[in-house]
Amino acid sequence: MNLRELRKRAGLKPSDLASKMAVDATTITRWETGMRKPDVDSLIKLSQILNCTVDDLVNPTLTPAGSQAQQGAQ
Repeated sequence: MNLRELRKRAGLKPSDLASKMAVDATTITRWETGMRKPDVDSLIKLSQILNCTVDDLVNPTLTPAGSQAQQGAQ
């Protein structure tokens, strides 16, 4: 899942996530569209808010929380 899908799964609008992250909503949009990348501190905070791992955020092709199980099946 990508950031947008993780945000939606958490039931958050871009403005909600922006408020929790203490950033502008356009920052969230830029992260979701790939125009910008969040820094390490932001990735950690995103993972806490979205209840996922940093790996889920940087490897969006893996399924959240199932990324280890998926890797173990290989």
